[in-house]
Amino acid sequence: MLNKHKIMKNYIRSLISSLAIIFISNCTKPTLKIDNNKYVFLSNRESPKGEFDIFLSDLYDTNQINLTKDIQFIRSISKPTLSPNKRHVLYTSFNKNQKSLRLIDLETKEDIYLSDLKMDKAYASFIENGDKILFTKKIEKVMQLFTIDVNGQNEKNISSTDNDEYKAQISSFNNILVFLRKVNKKTSIVIRDLRTKKEDSVEVNGNYINPSFNNDNKIIYESFTKGSYKIFIYDIKTKKIEQVTTGDANAHYPVFINDNQSLLFISDGRGKKFRDLCMLNLKTKKHTFLSSDLNMINQNFDLSVDKNNVIFESIQFGNAEIYLYEINSKGIVNLSKNSAWDCQPSF
Repeated sequence: MLNKHKIMKNYIRSLISSLAIIFISNCTKPTLKIDNNKYVFLSNRESPKGEFDIFLSDLYDTNQINLTKDIQFIRSISKPTLSPNKRHVLYTSFNKNQKSLRLIDLETKEDIYLSDLKMDKAYASFIENGDKILFTKKIEKVMQLFTIDVNGQNEKNISSTDNDEYKAQISSFNNILVFLRKVNKKTSIVIRDLRTKKEDSVEVNGNYINPSFNNDNKIIYESFTKGSYKIFIYDIKTKKIEQVTTGDANAHYPVFINDNQSLLFISDGRGKKFRDLCMLNLKTKKHTFLSSDLNMINQNFDLSVDKNNVIFESIQFGNAEIYLYEINSKGIVNLSKNSAWDCQPSF
Protein backbone atom coordinates (compact mmCIF):
# COMPACT_ATOMS: atom_id res chain seq x y z
CA MET A 1 0.00 0.00 0.00
CA LEU A 2 2.84 2.37 0.83
CA ASN A 3 4.44 1.92 -2.59
CA LYS A 4 1.11 2.54 -4.31
CA HIS A 5 0.58 5.65 -2.18
CA LYS A 6 4.01 7.01 -3.15
CA ILE A 7 3.43 6.26 -6.81
CA MET A 8 0.07 8.05 -6.73
CA LYS A 9 1.60 11.02 -4.88
CA ASN A 10 4.43 11.34 -7.40
CA TYR A 11 1.97 11.07 -10.27
CA ILE A 12 -0.18 13.89 -8.86
CA ARG A 13 2.93 16.07 -8.40
CA SER A 14 4.01 15.38 -11.97
CA LEU A 15 0.55 16.15 -13.29
CA ILE A 16 0.39 19.45 -11.39
CA SER A 17 3.85 20.45 -12.70
CA SER A 18 2.85 19.66 -16.28
CA LEU A 19 -0.35 21.68 -16.00
CA ALA A 20 1.59 24.59 -14.52
CA ILE A 21 4.06 24.55 -17.42
CA ILE A 22 1.24 24.48 -19.95
CA PHE A 23 -0.53 27.35 -18.18
CA ILE A 24 2.62 29.50 -18.02
CA SER A 25 3.53 28.86 -21.66
CA ASN A 26 0.04 29.86 -22.78
CA CYS A 27 -0.01 33.02 -20.66
CA THR A 28 3.50 34.24 -21.41
CA LYS A 29 3.75 36.43 -24.49
CA PRO A 30 6.86 36.09 -26.64
CA THR A 31 9.18 39.09 -26.40
CA LEU A 32 11.22 40.58 -29.20
CA LYS A 33 14.78 41.52 -28.31
CA ILE A 34 15.34 45.22 -28.89
CA ASP A 35 18.40 45.72 -31.07
CA ASN A 36 19.37 49.36 -31.51
CA ASN A 37 21.73 48.39 -34.35
CA LYS A 38 18.87 47.41 -36.63
CA TYR A 39 17.86 49.72 -39.46
CA VAL A 40 15.61 49.62 -42.52
CA PHE A 41 16.04 51.09 -46.00
CA LEU A 42 14.72 50.98 -49.56
CA SER A 43 16.53 49.26 -52.42
CA ASN A 44 15.81 48.04 -55.96
CA ARG A 45 18.65 45.51 -55.84
CA GLU A 46 16.36 42.48 -56.20
CA SER A 47 13.85 43.87 -58.69
CA PRO A 48 14.33 43.36 -62.45
CA LYS A 49 11.82 46.19 -63.01
CA GLY A 50 13.64 48.60 -60.72
CA GLU A 51 10.88 48.61 -58.11
CA PHE A 52 11.83 49.23 -54.49
CA ASP A 53 11.54 46.85 -51.56
CA ILE A 54 12.06 47.37 -47.84
CA PHE A 55 15.18 45.75 -46.39
CA LEU A 56 16.07 45.08 -42.75
CA SER A 57 19.73 45.05 -41.77
CA ASP A 58 22.22 45.39 -38.91
CA LEU A 59 25.03 47.91 -38.64
CA TYR A 60 27.54 45.15 -37.97
CA ASP A 61 26.14 42.40 -40.16
CA THR A 62 26.11 42.17 -43.96
CA ASN A 63 22.91 40.09 -43.93
CA GLN A 64 20.15 42.25 -45.42
CA ILE A 65 16.61 40.81 -45.43
CA ASN A 66 13.98 41.74 -48.02
CA LEU A 67 10.76 42.31 -46.07
CA THR A 68 8.38 43.03 -48.97
CA LYS A 69 9.39 40.67 -51.78
CA ASP A 70 6.33 38.46 -51.19
CA ILE A 71 3.84 41.34 -50.96
CA GLN A 72 2.49 41.35 -54.49
CA PHE A 73 0.24 44.42 -54.52
CA ILE A 74 2.93 47.00 -53.71
CA ARG A 75 4.00 49.24 -56.60
CA SER A 76 5.75 52.11 -54.88
CA ILE A 77 6.99 52.54 -51.32
CA SER A 78 7.98 55.58 -49.29
CA LYS A 79 10.55 55.80 -46.50
CA PRO A 80 10.15 52.97 -43.93
CA THR A 81 10.39 53.56 -40.17
CA LEU A 82 11.26 51.11 -37.39
CA SER A 83 9.28 51.24 -34.16
CA PRO A 84 11.16 52.02 -30.91
CA ASN A 85 10.68 48.42 -29.77
CA LYS A 86 12.00 47.19 -33.15
CA ARG A 87 8.95 45.00 -33.71
CA HIS A 88 7.17 46.91 -36.50
CA VAL A 89 8.07 48.65 -39.74
CA LEU A 90 5.83 51.52 -40.84
CA TYR A 91 5.62 52.59 -44.50
CA THR A 92 3.31 53.99 -47.16
CA SER A 93 2.56 52.26 -50.45
CA PHE A 94 1.00 53.45 -53.69
CA ASN A 95 -1.02 50.91 -55.63
CA LYS A 96 -3.33 51.95 -58.47
CA ASN A 97 -5.44 54.76 -57.02
CA GLN A 98 -4.88 54.01 -53.35
CA LYS A 99 -2.16 55.58 -51.18
CA SER A 100 -2.18 53.59 -47.97
CA LEU A 101 -0.38 53.55 -44.64
CA ARG A 102 0.81 50.04 -43.84
CA LEU A 103 2.79 48.16 -41.21
CA ILE A 104 4.89 44.99 -41.14
CA ASP A 105 4.98 42.90 -37.95
CA LEU A 106 8.53 41.52 -37.78
CA GLU A 107 7.51 38.70 -35.44
CA THR A 108 4.52 37.37 -37.37
CA LYS A 109 5.67 38.64 -40.83
CA GLU A 110 2.13 39.97 -41.28
CA ASP A 111 1.56 43.02 -43.49
CA ILE A 112 -1.20 45.17 -41.96
CA TYR A 113 -3.29 47.79 -43.76
CA LEU A 114 -3.84 50.83 -41.52
CA SER A 115 -5.48 53.68 -43.44
CA ASP A 116 -6.17 55.24 -46.84
CA LEU A 117 -4.16 58.48 -46.91
CA LYS A 118 -5.39 60.16 -50.09
CA MET A 119 -2.02 61.97 -50.22
CA ASP A 120 1.61 61.14 -51.08
CA LYS A 121 3.16 61.63 -47.64
CA ALA A 122 1.82 60.42 -44.32
CA TYR A 123 4.38 62.23 -42.12
CA ALA A 124 3.94 59.17 -39.91
CA SER A 125 5.78 58.25 -36.73
CA PHE A 126 5.45 55.86 -33.82
CA ILE A 127 4.30 57.18 -30.44
CA GLU A 128 3.78 55.62 -27.00
CA ASN A 129 6.87 53.41 -27.43
CA GLY A 130 5.54 51.98 -30.66
CA ASP A 131 2.00 51.04 -29.61
CA LYS A 132 0.37 53.85 -31.60
CA ILE A 133 1.05 55.78 -34.80
CA LEU A 134 0.70 59.50 -35.43
CA PHE A 135 0.11 60.43 -39.07
CA THR A 136 -1.50 62.82 -41.56
CA LYS A 137 -4.24 62.02 -44.07
CA LYS A 138 -6.62 64.03 -46.21
CA ILE A 139 -10.29 64.40 -45.35
CA GLU A 140 -12.17 66.16 -48.16
CA LYS A 141 -8.86 67.53 -49.50
CA VAL A 142 -7.81 68.95 -46.10
CA MET A 143 -4.77 67.50 -44.26
CA GLN A 144 -5.69 66.34 -40.76
CA LEU A 145 -3.83 64.68 -37.87
CA PHE A 146 -4.73 61.14 -36.81
CA THR A 147 -3.63 58.45 -34.38
CA ILE A 148 -4.18 54.71 -34.79
CA ASP A 149 -3.18 51.53 -32.94
CA VAL A 150 -0.54 49.32 -34.56
CA ASN A 151 -3.18 46.64 -35.11
CA GLY A 152 -5.18 49.04 -37.31
CA GLN A 153 -7.86 49.75 -34.71
CA ASN A 154 -9.06 52.97 -33.03
CA GLU A 155 -8.28 55.52 -35.75
CA LYS A 156 -8.90 58.98 -34.29
CA ASN A 157 -8.84 62.50 -35.75
CA ILE A 158 -6.95 64.77 -33.31
CA SER A 159 -6.97 67.97 -35.41
CA SER A 160 -8.59 70.96 -33.76
CA THR A 161 -9.45 73.01 -36.88
CA ASP A 162 -10.59 72.51 -40.48
CA ASN A 163 -7.30 73.92 -41.81
CA ASP A 164 -4.36 71.91 -43.13
CA GLU A 165 -2.50 70.35 -40.17
CA TYR A 166 0.50 68.08 -40.78
CA LYS A 167 4.10 67.09 -39.86
CA ALA A 168 3.23 66.36 -36.24
CA GLN A 169 5.39 65.09 -33.39
CA ILE A 170 4.52 64.26 -29.78
CA SER A 171 6.98 64.77 -26.92
CA SER A 172 6.87 61.93 -24.41
CA PHE A 173 8.58 64.18 -21.85
CA ASN A 174 6.03 66.93 -21.46
CA ASN A 175 2.87 65.89 -23.37
CA ILE A 176 3.39 68.49 -26.08
CA LEU A 177 2.08 68.07 -29.64
CA VAL A 178 3.96 70.08 -32.28
CA PHE A 179 2.73 70.37 -35.88
CA LEU A 180 2.36 72.69 -38.86
CA ARG A 181 -0.88 74.51 -39.63
CA LYS A 182 -1.55 76.38 -42.87
CA VAL A 183 -4.20 79.11 -42.96
CA ASN A 184 -4.66 81.31 -46.05
CA LYS A 185 -1.27 80.26 -47.41
CA LYS A 186 0.47 81.24 -44.15
CA THR A 187 2.23 78.49 -42.20
CA SER A 188 2.65 78.37 -38.42
CA ILE A 189 4.24 75.94 -36.00
CA VAL A 190 1.57 75.06 -33.45
CA ILE A 191 2.43 73.90 -29.93
CA ARG A 192 -0.48 72.21 -28.17
CA ASP A 193 -0.41 71.15 -24.51
CA LEU A 194 -2.21 67.80 -24.55
CA ARG A 195 -3.24 68.16 -20.91
CA THR A 196 -4.72 71.66 -21.02
CA LYS A 197 -5.49 71.75 -24.79
CA LYS A 198 -3.97 75.24 -24.86
CA GLU A 199 -2.16 76.23 -28.07
CA ASP A 200 0.66 78.63 -28.94
CA SER A 201 2.01 79.28 -32.42
CA VAL A 202 5.04 80.66 -34.26
CA GLU A 203 4.68 81.96 -37.82
CA VAL A 204 7.28 80.65 -40.29
CA ASN A 205 8.12 81.15 -43.97
CA GLY A 206 8.85 78.64 -46.74
CA ASN A 207 7.79 75.20 -47.92
CA TYR A 208 10.47 73.15 -46.15
CA ILE A 209 9.72 73.48 -42.46
CA ASN A 210 10.62 70.55 -40.20
CA PRO A 211 10.04 71.25 -36.50
CA SER A 212 11.44 68.96 -33.82
CA PHE A 213 12.03 69.34 -30.09
CA ASN A 214 14.10 68.24 -27.12
CA ASN A 215 13.22 67.48 -23.51
CA ASP A 216 14.18 71.02 -22.42
CA ASN A 217 10.97 72.55 -23.80
CA LYS A 218 12.69 73.87 -26.91
CA ILE A 219 11.61 73.51 -30.53
CA ILE A 220 14.03 73.72 -33.42
CA TYR A 221 12.97 74.55 -36.96
CA GLU A 222 14.02 76.23 -40.20
CA SER A 223 12.39 79.27 -41.77
CA PHE A 224 13.08 81.18 -44.98
CA THR A 225 14.46 84.64 -44.29
CA LYS A 226 16.80 87.03 -46.15
CA GLY A 227 17.30 84.72 -49.12
CA SER A 228 17.90 81.35 -47.43
CA TYR A 229 16.62 78.90 -44.84
CA LYS A 230 17.95 79.64 -41.33
CA ILE A 231 17.61 77.61 -38.15
CA PHE A 232 15.71 78.98 -35.16
CA ILE A 233 15.07 77.75 -31.62
CA TYR A 234 11.79 78.50 -29.86
CA ASP A 235 11.59 78.24 -26.05
CA ILE A 236 8.13 76.96 -25.11
CA LYS A 237 8.28 78.40 -21.59
CA THR A 238 9.69 81.86 -22.29
CA LYS A 239 8.29 82.10 -25.85
CA LYS A 240 11.62 83.56 -26.98
CA ILE A 241 13.00 82.88 -30.48
CA GLU A 242 16.74 82.58 -31.14
CA GLN A 243 18.27 82.50 -34.63
CA VAL A 244 21.25 80.13 -34.59
CA THR A 245 22.47 80.12 -38.21
CA THR A 246 23.32 83.13 -40.36
CA GLY A 247 24.73 83.88 -43.82
CA ASP A 248 23.61 82.76 -47.27
CA ALA A 249 23.76 78.97 -46.70
CA ASN A 250 20.55 76.95 -46.48
CA ALA A 251 20.03 74.78 -43.41
CA HIS A 252 17.44 71.99 -43.31
CA TYR A 253 16.12 69.15 -41.10
CA PRO A 254 17.71 70.25 -37.80
CA VAL A 255 17.80 67.94 -34.76
CA PHE A 256 19.37 68.21 -31.31
CA ILE A 257 22.36 65.98 -30.42
CA ASN A 258 25.06 65.77 -27.70
CA ASP A 259 22.64 66.34 -24.81
CA ASN A 260 21.12 69.31 -26.65
CA GLN A 261 24.49 71.08 -26.81
CA SER A 262 24.77 70.72 -30.60
CA LEU A 263 22.63 70.62 -33.73
CA LEU A 264 22.79 68.29 -36.71
CA PHE A 265 21.36 69.42 -40.05
CA ILE A 266 21.82 69.44 -43.84
CA SER A 267 23.76 72.44 -45.19
CA ASP A 268 24.92 73.79 -48.54
CA GLY A 269 27.50 75.99 -46.80
CA ARG A 270 30.33 74.68 -49.00
CA GLY A 271 28.45 75.79 -52.13
CA LYS A 272 25.10 75.20 -53.81
CA LYS A 273 26.33 72.02 -55.55
CA PHE A 274 27.12 70.43 -52.17
CA ARG A 275 24.84 69.10 -49.44
CA ASP A 276 26.63 68.13 -46.25
CA LEU A 277 25.79 66.82 -42.84
CA CYS A 278 26.76 69.70 -40.59
CA MET A 279 27.13 69.92 -36.81
CA LEU A 280 26.80 73.22 -34.95
CA ASN A 281 28.03 73.66 -31.39
CA LEU A 282 25.42 75.94 -29.82
CA LYS A 283 27.88 77.33 -27.27
CA THR A 284 30.89 78.05 -29.47
CA LYS A 285 28.86 78.52 -32.71
CA LYS A 286 31.45 76.38 -34.50
CA HIS A 287 30.30 74.63 -37.71
CA THR A 288 31.76 71.24 -38.62
CA PHE A 289 31.08 69.57 -41.97
CA LEU A 290 30.87 65.86 -41.18
CA SER A 291 30.60 64.53 -44.72
CA SER A 292 32.83 66.77 -46.81
CA ASP A 293 34.14 63.72 -48.73
CA LEU A 294 30.60 62.90 -49.87
CA ASN A 295 29.27 65.68 -52.06
CA MET A 296 25.53 65.03 -52.20
CA ILE A 297 23.86 64.16 -48.91
CA ASN A 298 20.14 63.61 -49.26
CA GLN A 299 17.71 64.82 -46.61
CA ASN A 300 17.12 61.20 -45.64
CA PHE A 301 19.15 60.85 -42.46
CA ASP A 302 18.22 59.48 -39.06
CA LEU A 303 19.66 59.36 -35.54
CA SER A 304 20.01 56.16 -33.54
CA VAL A 305 18.05 55.94 -30.28
CA ASP A 306 21.16 56.68 -28.23
CA LYS A 307 22.03 59.53 -30.65
CA ASN A 308 25.57 58.20 -31.09
CA ASN A 309 25.15 57.23 -34.75
CA VAL A 310 23.77 58.95 -37.83
CA ILE A 311 22.61 56.95 -40.83
CA PHE A 312 22.20 58.78 -44.12
CA GLU A 313 21.98 58.54 -47.90
CA SER A 314 24.53 60.01 -50.32
CA ILE A 315 24.51 60.22 -54.11
CA GLN A 316 28.24 60.28 -54.68
CA PHE A 317 28.89 58.65 -58.05
CA GLY A 318 25.43 58.71 -59.64
CA ASN A 319 24.28 55.96 -57.28
CA ALA A 320 22.61 56.22 -53.88
CA GLU A 321 24.49 54.52 -51.05
CA ILE A 322 23.84 54.32 -47.30
CA TYR A 323 26.48 55.53 -44.86
CA LEU A 324 26.97 55.54 -41.11
CA TYR A 325 28.58 58.43 -39.25
CA GLU A 326 29.77 57.57 -35.73
CA ILE A 327 29.58 60.79 -33.72
CA ASN A 328 32.08 59.74 -31.05
CA SER A 329 34.76 58.32 -33.36
CA LYS A 330 33.95 60.75 -36.21
CA GLY A 331 34.24 57.89 -38.71
CA ILE A 332 32.14 57.27 -41.83
CA VAL A 333 31.34 53.73 -43.06
CA ASN A 334 29.59 52.67 -46.28
CA LEU A 335 26.90 50.20 -45.18
CA SER A 336 25.31 49.25 -48.49
CA LYS A 337 28.20 48.85 -50.99
CA ASN A 338 25.86 47.89 -53.79
CA SER A 339 25.49 48.95 -57.41
CA ALA A 340 21.72 49.23 -56.93
CA TRP A 341 19.93 52.29 -55.57
CA ASP A 342 19.94 52.04 -51.74
CA CYS A 343 18.17 54.92 -50.03
CA GLN A 344 15.93 56.36 -47.29
CA PRO A 345 17.50 54.61 -44.27
CA SER A 346 15.95 54.75 -40.82
CA PHE A 347 16.77 53.34 -37.37
